[in-house]
Amino acid sequence: MTLPTVLRMIRIPPQGEITKEHIHTIDACPECHTPLTRMNTVIFYEEDIRLPEKPSTFKEVNKHTVEKGFCNTCKTWRPALPIPSTAVVIGPQVRSFVCYASVILRLSYEQITHILNDLYAFPLSQGEITYILEGEAMKLNPAYERLKQTIREQKGTHKEGLTKNLNAYFTCLLHEGIPPDNNKAERALRHLVLKHKISFGSCTQRGADTLSILASVLLSLWWRKPQNFFQEYMALKGV
Repeated sequence: MTLPTVLRMIRIPPQGEITKEHIHTIDACPECHTPLTRMNTVIFYEEDIRLPEKPSTFKEVNKHTVEKGFCNTCKTWRPALPIPSTAVVIGPQVRSFVCYASVILRLSYEQITHILNDLYAFPLSQGEITYILEGEAMKLNPAYERLKQTIREQKGTHKEGLTKNLNAYFTCLLHEGIPPDNNKAERALRHLVLKHKISFGSCTQRGADTLSILASVLLSLWWRKPQNFFQEYMALKGV
């Protein structure tokens, strides 16, 4: 019985991506046991992911021992590293993944908690997810302001209110780079429309502001550099 094969687009992996190599040999026919002749070889590549044998396999726990001393001039204690208010904190990679799962993948809080717990043995409450999203939005606010300034300095790419101003119909002819429709903008909004259907929107203005910052910065980054999204995201935060 031949098992169905899930085909992928042809992209031969470079030698540096190969993690394991398996050699399969055969001497005789598996049906009649006749010795085989005219031997030849065929090479194919199987791309897969590594699932954790135990959920805690991929979890990292870093212990920080921070030295501090008292400054007689400033009359205050000076630590080598900012000391958090709690003994256990959530690391930057978890915070980045939570934002990615919530904004890019449009997952609900419950789905995010299941993924982290099932794959990483990392329990996370929905309240902690809210705290993470708000904290990441604060860190990305400078990038958000730069993004808004960049948009303001660019030439317009879409024109609304055509029925109110008939001359606007000719904007796409008079200005280079202006499309005759706003289909691109409508498609860009679809991502947030689907997220709104899943999460039912934000209940507070604070939540709406948080989503505005995260969606603007992260979606812009993801659309531009999907292959190295996390590296660019971490660099944007200065981590």
